[in-house]
Amino acid sequence: MNSKILGARLLISSALAVGALTPLSASATLRPGNYVIAGVQPICLIRGGTWYGESYAFNGRWIAGPTGQTAIFGNYNTGAGNDSMVVTVGAVLWTEWSDDLSYQNIVTGTVTRISGRCTIPAVAKPGHRNPMD
Repeated sequence: MNSKILGARLLISSALAVGALTPLSASATLRPGNYVIAGVQPICLIRGGTWYGESYAFNGRWIAGPTGQTAIFGNYNTGAGNDSMVVTVGAVLWTEWSDDLSYQNIVTGTVTRISGRCTIPAVAKPGHRNPMD
C-alpha cells in the first residue's frame, strides 16, 4: 500500500480515536494564524485549509472539525517524509514518518497561538531531514 495512503488512513484513525477518548469544546478549534506546535515548531495555518512551516520547510493541509478537533497533515523532504497532527483542546498528538519507514516518531505537547499574522515560509536546508529535530 502506498505510504501516503497509509498515512491518510492513520490520520483518520488517530482523529477518530482521540475524538472518542477526549471531551472537546468548540472553543478549541484552531483558526488561521501563527502557532507553535509542541513547543518546537512554528507553523502558519492559512485560510482555505493549507499550512506551512515557518522555521522548517514542510507544509500541507488542515481541517477544523465541528467538535473542536483539528487535523493537520503534510509532507517534508520533497514528499519523502510525512506529518500528521491531531489537535484537541490545545494539545497535539504529532506523528511523523518517512516513506520507507526508516524514521518514525510520535510527540505529544501543546499548541500555542502566537498571532493572526505569520512569517514567511522556511526554505529547505541541505541535510535537515525532519522537523522534529
